[in-house]
Amino acid sequence: MKRLLVYAIAVIVSSQCLWAGSDGMKVSVHVDGSRLEDLLTDEQKAGVTNLKITGSLAEEDYAYLRNSLFLQLDTLDLLDADIDTIPSNVFNWENVKGVLDHPIFRVVLPKTLRHLADYSLNMGDASIVFELTGPFPTLGKYVYEGESGSRSRIEPSADNVAYKTTPIYMYSTDGSVLYFADFNRMYESPQYGVRIIYQNAFEDCWTSGKFILPASVDSIGDRAFADFQMPIPTGHYDPPKFICEAVTPPRLGKDVFLNAGYDSGRPFEIYVPDESVELYRNADGWKDMVIWGILADIESVRASSKAVLDIDCSREAYILQADKVISHVACYNAAGQIIRSLAVCANSFILAKSEIPGPYMLVRIYFDDGTGQVVKLSR
Repeated sequence: MKRLLVYAIAVIVSSQCLWAGSDGMKVSVHVDGSRLEDLLTDEQKAGVTNLKITGSLAEEDYAYLRNSLFLQLDTLDLLDADIDTIPSNVFNWENVKGVLDHPIFRVVLPKTLRHLADYSLNMGDASIVFELTGPFPTLGKYVYEGESGSRSRIEPSADNVAYKTTPIYMYSTDGSVLYFADFNRMYESPQYGVRIIYQNAFEDCWTSGKFILPASVDSIGDRAFADFQMPIPTGHYDPPKFICEAVTPPRLGKDVFLNAGYDSGRPFEIYVPDESVELYRNADGWKDMVIWGILADIESVRASSKAVLDIDCSREAYILQADKVISHVACYNAAGQIIRSLAVCANSFILAKSEIPGPYMLVRIYFDDGTGQVVKLSR
């Protein structure tokens, strides 16, 4: 009997670790065939604030987390859990009372994660952070959608070197793929150099004024702009502008612009390079949208944050010098047609006057931080 008791204690110790401190109670538990609720003591259920789970979880375990523990946890660590899919509505505040008083909640996603099901991360609060520890998963629909127009946030863990972040966006390290947009900070367009807009990246987001997809974009994933809204400010006649600068229409996945539009319910208009209007109007997916030329918008500034830009003029050329790194330059003739596009990756560049067609041309300068300016250069 004594030997059996010692064995039982050993099993419990091997499956759970408990330590407490001034920052709350931390518990580690291995779930493998037993219910999570049964593996926690009454003391742990009442006091745990940082819970690390290994092993696999059943639906009843997710339900127990949601209904009994979410409001007291500040960290749920699933890093080493055996989970490849987060099921629908697992992280959902809808039926949890007291959510408005909940502090910051961080969920460390499993490194084995491969898919996020429909509505799986829809806690919908800026204080909720889902930390990505492995490759970016495939997505169902409305994965990040929350209540009252809010949206959950996903960001890479500190040691996840496959991604980089800006205050607004999450990119691949080389900047070629944009994975996620922060709903609460949509005041800047994506940086030049991004080629792929990942699925659901802007789903259920909104912005006003102007949104620009850089000329470098060549592919947009499923539902990337589903339910994307551009409200028309009160008292303004002109609607906000959605601009796609790519000369060749980017390839579209499924339902890319599903239900996207102005707050009045009508689809928003998309502005493209003038020489490409007919290409867009005949391209799969794009032809279902209202397409206009970009000429009317070409002299406007890409973003509100301007750099200090000095322009020196000689007999033969212009020398443009900025206090920010210039990533890319696009040149347009007086008719608004793009005539040259080049990467710079420096603080200055030289433009020969002989390259200016007609009396003048417009030069759109993109900076490495995603902002930009437009200048008018004459011969």
